[in-house]
Amino acid sequence: MTKPNLNIKKRIIFLMFLFFISSAALVVRLGSIQIIEGEAYKKEAFSQWSRDITINSSRGTIYDTKGKKLAVSIKSDTVVCFPRDVLKSVKAIETEEENNQNSFIFDFLNMFRKGEVESPQDSELDKTVFEDESTANKTPDEIADLLSSILEMDRDEIFLMITGDTDYVTIKRWISVKQAEEIKALGLSGISVIEDNQRIYPYNNFAS
Repeated sequence: MTKPNLNIKKRIIFLMFLFFISSAALVVRLGSIQIIEGEAYKKEAFSQWSRDITINSSRGTIYDTKGKKLAVSIKSDTVVCFPRDVLKSVKAIETEEENNQNSFIFDFLNMFRKGEVESPQDSELDKTVFEDESTANKTPDEIADLLSSILEMDRDEIFLMITGDTDYVTIKRWISVKQAEEIKALGLSGISVIEDNQRIYPYNNFAS
């Protein structure tokens, strides 16, 4: 009875030693994250949910001596882009395509294994679902084509803007209500329409 008890004690001591080493390693790692790398993680987290956007402040109306308005501020929409979000959209598309390929192979093998033949209705339904899912994200080329058509801007210029190495870029300021509605309806990842202030001079008098 003595020998088995001794073996059990050795195992218990060994397990306690492993537990102590694991706990110590975990404490060291947590301390490293909070103290040494904490500031870097805070900045990264802050950059993921915060956005710095420059918006013109609303300025007062200027009148001449006869009471005519020389300069007024009005609300107008501006199109901006967050290139990092566009890049995330590209990664999402790549992941989606990979999943679709894996799903196709899996379904193909199952069809032969079970001896099932896909009906035309099922095929059409799968095609519809695939097309609907493909519209969830757009590539930079597709985004540039869509915005170029709506904003009447050079397509290559827009492409360079939305793929640039920057956190935020203004694509076009003071667009029409129709243009703003069309862009919002697309729901493009990384593209936003924000409210801005535009300065208008009714008599082409550039007083400020």
